[in-house]
Amino acid sequence: MKYIPQLTGLRGLTALMIFVVHAVKDGFLPKAFLEGAYNKPAIIAFFILSGYLITRIYLNRDFNRENLKSYFIARSARILPLYFFVLFISVLITLTIYPDFHYDFTAPIKFITALFLINSPYEPWTIPVEFQLYIFFILLWYLSKKTKISPYVIAVGIGLLLLIVSICIALYIHKIPHIMPSMAIFYFGGSMVAISEENNSLSFFKKPVMMWIGRICLLLFLLMPFTKTYLNFLFLGGWYDPFQLALLFLFFTSLIANSEHFFILGTKPVVLFGEISYGFYMAHRPILKITQTHFGTTGLNLVAAFVLTLLFAFLSYKLIEEPSRKWLVKKFK
Repeated sequence: MKYIPQLTGLRGLTALMIFVVHAVKDGFLPKAFLEGAYNKPAIIAFFILSGYLITRIYLNRDFNRENLKSYFIARSARILPLYFFVLFISVLITLTIYPDFHYDFTAPIKFITALFLINSPYEPWTIPVEFQLYIFFILLWYLSKKTKISPYVIAVGIGLLLLIVSICIALYIHKIPHIMPSMAIFYFGGSMVAISEENNSLSFFKKPVMMWIGRICLLLFLLMPFTKTYLNFLFLGGWYDPFQLALLFLFFTSLIANSEHFFILGTKPVVLFGEISYGFYMAHRPILKITQTHFGTTGLNLVAAFVLTLLFAFLSYKLIEEPSRKWLVKKFK
């Protein structure tokens, strides 16, 4: 399978956008203009990317016990070691040296639901959701191999079914919750892009006009504060905003069809940041909170918080993520 560095760069971009979101919430950056600009688009882009990558890697493999075991080991080794490290170290910090630590998992229900990947509070909420989506991908994988139904139809069906579940819950509690069914339509939308690529159905997006539309959509994504300010009449709001989804899927599909033309996302610094972006995402909010509380919200302190988060991300990648991933894959191969 061809490696596309731009996808790693995109993962880093989404993590950076979430950092900006929380820097605004914590008072480091002005709320006017920036508030709420990147939050939903960045998370949606992340789940589109995740669904695409998992489908691209695994859907063509035979559905058998050996491949299923390999799938679970690889997926678990990728996200769980750092997640569990953050969970347990947060409990330790909160109970010993810093009771006001942002990730307070000391309440039994919070700890248990986070530990068993049912639900997590705070920023790590995406990790149980992603793992649950890994499980639902198995349904797509199984049905595409064991039935004559088109994988594309199966992906659409699973995504829409879970979307209906999410809407029903939202109608009951009057908001869209941060749970797996709410994110499924984005994840399986990414699966549809991967299936279309496999079927050589993306030739339309290789046309010069579509390539430029994709570039424009990337620019609108990068400049989302300006986009939402000056094109506000196009947005209806919410997670399932049609214009927002069209913009993100047009950009992403064009990126897959013409990755070499999105060279900015494939530059070495962006790709390197993408490689360590998981640790960056997991650590950024506690570091911002501590900086805000004890040192203030000056621009210099924001830079210091960013550098500290970057340092944690690098160390977690070298000392936790990569060693544990290699050990788990070797141990259970």
